[in-house]
Amino acid sequence: MWLSGYCVLKFLFNTALRMLMLAAMVYVTFFVPLGSYTLYRHAVRIGSTSEAQELWSAVGSACLAAKDRASELLGNRAAAQANEPASD
Repeated sequence: MWLSGYCVLKFLFNTALRMLMLAAMVYVTFFVPLGSYTLYRHAVRIGSTSEAQELWSAVGSACLAAKDRASELLGNRAAAQANEPASD
């Protein structure tokens, strides 16, 4: 009985510690200036460059091509399975 109470306390302590760390990371990201901007503003400024926009465009195109290829493969496989006779 004592052991299960210990496990619950350990779980609560670890959860509280993780929540505190998450809150600290969020606070630093949005409110602590690193130079003239916060970490969030730095990321936004980097993301708005033409190189980053080109990267996102290329990633989007690659994702669409992969989706189309997967749909084609799965569609062909489903059609092949539909044409097979039932083996009951």
